[in-house]
Amino acid sequence: MNRFDIVLGHYVFYVLHHSGQSSEFYLRLSRIRQYFAPGGMFSETRFFDSEEQDYDGAREVYISLCVKHHTNNPFCDPDDTEVTI
Repeated sequence: MNRFDIVLGHYVFYVLHHSGQSSEFYLRLSRIRQYFAPGGMFSETRFFDSEEQDYDGAREVYISLCVKHHTNNPFCDPDDTEVTI
């Protein structure tokens, strides 16, 4: 895992889970956007495709944020606690 994975994992998490411009997550997203914007090659569809290995590290960060903030984790069966990557 590298710095890009960490920032991308946070970026995707905050994009999908902020609750408006006055929320803490939106503030964090705004801070990230000061120095990071995913390039044209980034695809949210590929990010959530568990077969796509390019985003493995970023997905780990995303999943850890889902667990930390008790939010929906698309990589986990809702009836199970196992992560399905």
